[in-house]
Amino acid sequence: MTCKRIPAVLASLAALAGVALAPSARADGYIISSGGLARSCYMAARLGRATAESVDQCTASLANDPLDLRDRAGTFINRGTLRLHQKAWVLALADFDAAIALQPKIGEGHVNRAAALIGLARPAEAVAASDLGLSLNPSEPEKAYFNRATARELTGDVEGAYRDYMKAVELAPGWDPPKLELKRFTVTPK
Repeated sequence: MTCKRIPAVLASLAALAGVALAPSARADGYIISSGGLARSCYMAARLGRATAESVDQCTASLANDPLDLRDRAGTFINRGTLRLHQKAWVLALADFDAAIALQPKIGEGHVNRAAALIGLARPAEAVAASDLGLSLNPSEPEKAYFNRATARELTGDVEGAYRDYMKAVELAPGWDPPKLELKRFTVTPK
């Protein structure tokens, strides 16, 4: 099998560099058991409500709420997710790194870290972060495959990107973003 991207789209992607692709990376909030500001932070991340107020709620929760280790890591993931929506890649990466330092076995921290790395035009590192996230069984593995596909495409691994977009569709057939990406590919037998 040989995969190729549709040339017109490829030209526009190259012109926009890695930053324009970063919004294609996927991340969502991490469920926490605490209430209060930490819960508000999670809901904002889950719903994509990335306002200055929602980021401040996350920050206040981290500073003031008595969170257990898991919920503290989850709140860093949620604040990082909001920062991804704001395209604050460096701040998002710092939050995911803080979460991973606290709870290295939460797959979502690594999956979302991959999204930040894509935004920072560091696709090889994003592939590695996605691989690690997948090995830790994240709750939404289709997003890890989507992020890895995006990163692989940026590294020139078109066939790997195609396979990962296909896997994302297989895992979440009702989710449209990977289907849209697949429209840019043509597959020919070898």
